[in-house]
Amino acid sequence: DTVKQVEPAAAPGEPEPVVATPERARLRAVQTPQGFDRATLVRAHETVTDDVTDDASMVEQLGLTVVVVPGHEEAFKVTRPLDLVLAEAVLARRRLNDGF
Repeated sequence: DTVKQVEPAAAPGEPEPVVATPERARLRAVQTPQGFDRATLVRAHETVTDDVTDDASMVEQLGLTVVVVPGHEEAFKVTRPLDLVLAEAVLARRRLNDGF
């Protein structure tokens, strides 16, 4: 996939003009859930009131360092109907490979 920065649409369904293509070398796709020590996570949830997309965004807003670690492509969250289909396929393949 390619990520594009866009100007938000003036109204739903209107075009969203591309304003930039971020440099890929500086981008990473990250997975959830993310791991933090309990005290940090509780503090983040109690303190951060801005609109954030994940726990890492909240911890960043506390001014703490967040680092990325390797993940696994089969460790994805099920959010949309297609995600459920993919998760079922992964489980079916694992059952065949593991013999149960």
